[in-house]
Amino acid sequence: MITLDIETIPTQNEEFKADIKATLKRPKTTTKCGGDVDALMEEMFVEKWQKTALDPAYGTIVCICVDINGVEYSWCGPDELKLISDFNSVMEEFKDEVIITHYGKMFDMPFLARRSWVNGLPNVFEAFPGPASQSVMDTREMWCGSYNKQEHVKLNKLASIFGLGSKTADGSNVFSMWFEGDFDAIEKYCMEDVKLTLAVFNKLNVGGVK
Repeated sequence: MITLDIETIPTQNEEFKADIKATLKRPKTTTKCGGDVDALMEEMFVEKWQKTALDPAYGTIVCICVDINGVEYSWCGPDELKLISDFNSVMEEFKDEVIITHYGKMFDMPFLARRSWVNGLPNVFEAFPGPASQSVMDTREMWCGSYNKQEHVKLNKLASIFGLGSKTADGSNVFSMWFEGDFDAIEKYCMEDVKLTLAVFNKLNVGGVK
């Protein structure tokens, strides 16, 4: 079994940043930011820019962690192309394994696939046999039901329900870790998510996949 998690940050492309600024409408006056229109514009930009971390067309992967049958692998750093390339090399050796994720069908795996294409790399998940419904076990889907695409449950909530402890951080902290250049903290947090996802899966997988 392969348990997977990734961490992402906002776009680092200056052209994309300029495009975001170009979409902002400058107010004539404001009561926010002490009435400083320029400060408000910067606040609006930062808010939209940070949201690109969730958009694979613009966001950047800074960490990938997996547990493959009890062996941990991690790739973390500023070079997205190398991260994905190194990850793909390992994954190709285990393409017959079931993938375990939390919300990975909707986020991690599509994000990795699209960032692979952006970086001129193949989508490694295409090498996995069978449809995603058989080769991927998503703990969000296991809890909410495969028919329910709208409901979301946080990994931390499931961990609490099953008495597995709680996360020491959340995805919103990754940006500040990256801003401070603390890739070790990002890697630790990402691997923590992998371990928690696997623990939750084991609670949900009663009499299921081995």
